[in-house]
Order: sequence, then C-alpha cells, then structure tokens
Amino acid sequence: MRRYSVFLWVLLVLSIFLVSNASAYDYGVSQGDQVTFLGGTGPNGGGEFNWEATNEYTFASFCLEKNEYISTGGIYDVRSITDGAISGGIGGPNPDPISDETAWLFWNFSRGTLSGYETDSTQGALQNLIWFFEEEITTYTGTGIEVGWLEDFYTAIAGGWTNDDDKVMVLNLGYYDVNEVWVNSQDQLIAAAPVPEPATMILLGIGLLFIAGVSRKKLKP
Repeated sequence: MRRYSVFLWVLLVLSIFLVSNASAYDYGVSQGDQVTFLGGTGPNGGGEFNWEATNEYTFASFCLEKNEYISTGGIYDVRSITDGAISGGIGGPNPDPISDETAWLFWNFSRGTLSGYETDSTQGALQNLIWFFEEEITTYTGTGIEVGWLEDFYTAIAGGWTNDDDKVMVLNLGYYDVNEVWVNSQDQLIAAAPVPEPATMILLGIGLLFIAGVSRKKLKP
C-alpha cells in the first residue's frame, strides 16, 4: 500500500506541475465568429474600442491600421486570428506582425497593469503609441506618460517577457458586400487569458481521486 501511496503523490505533484506550466490560450472569440463594434471613446479616431462577440463575450481593443475602417453597430466576420495585420496598414509588410512594444502595451492594458492608464485621459496616447510602433504614423503625441510605459517595457524585456507564446494576437476582420465580395475592415488587437489544458486538468483530477480513495481506505477500522 505504501508503494501505491508514493506513486499517487508523485502523480499529484506531476499534475500540479503540468497545470502551472502547460497552458492553452482562449481569446474569447474564434475564427469564423462575428463581432459587433459597440463604439469607441478615443479622441483621435482610434480606441479604446468596445466589442461584443456573438457568444456575448465583450472586450476592449485598439486599432492597428489607419487606412481601414469600422462603423458603430457594424457586424464583422473574424476571418482569422494571427500574429499580424493582413492586407492593410500604411506601413510595414503584408502581413504586418505586431511589434513587441505593441504586444506588451496591449497585454498590460488588458490586464489593467499599464501604469497610470486612464480611459478618459490617456487612451489617445496609447492609441498613438500603438500606431507609431506599427508604422502607421511617423511621430506620436500624448500626455508624456509614454516615457514611463516604455521604461517598464524595456525592464520587462530584460526580464524575459516575450509574446512568442501569442499572448496578444490580431483579429483580422471584414465582411461580404452586396456583391459577395470580401471587404477588409479595421483589424483589432485581442489578448488571451491562460487556461489549463483539458488533458492536464483530467490528469490532476485522476490524481486527486486516487489519493482520496487511498485516504478513505486508511481510515477504515
């Protein structure tokens, strides 16, 4: 019995390790879904934008391209979710991968950890900074808070922060016109929330059940 108890404890420890290290990303929307643009509050024609998916998932975003557009109340198809904007943008290649700076800024925006960010006063600065790093504008203007953001970014990069695991992605949006011709629309940033992989959770559950069973047996008179 002791041998099985040791084995089950090892299984439990392995399960917990896998849960903490193996993650999949759920973006709240998937390729083929539709999203509705609820409106924006940005002072310069950009975000902060508010969106709702057909599954009632809501999220806030910022735009990537200054030469493509969206309309309040418009419904758009999610053509793909990739690491770059497709078929749009003033600067950069096609597709145009999002920069590390953009990914870090938006990741922290989505988590509420972008120091000093306020929707009313600094969203325009954040949008301009994103446009600058995506080469949509050549200079940026803001409130001066960007200096602190960039200092935090370089500190995070030095500490090993990376978007290689796709924490931040791009919703490539568009719609079919009356002639059934695809029209590209303003692509949007979206951040992921890490969730344990189903297989890992199953393994953890099995380990816990086995240990609970062994414990019950030991308690029997």
